[in-house]
Amino acid sequence: MNPLLISGMNLIGLICGAAGSLLLAYYGLPNIKVLSSGAYTEIDITPEIQRSQRFAKYGIWCLFVGFLFQAGAQLAELCLA
Repeated sequence: MNPLLISGMNLIGLICGAAGSLLLAYYGLPNIKVLSSGAYTEIDITPEIQRSQRFAKYGIWCLFVGFLFQAGAQLAELCLA
């Protein structure tokens, strides 16, 4: 595998991880179980809460994708060695 491709995979992983971290730092972790269980039946879920939950989920996915890219780059580097 091309070393430039490995570096590119690692860079994409770092960018995705940084974006996910920033999203989670700004919007917080999504509270999926509490909001979906109906525990807060008296609280209206506003569009702002929905947007915050959605971006928090995007942040978790960005972290996951970034981890996959970085792990793939490391595995490819190990295979080349």
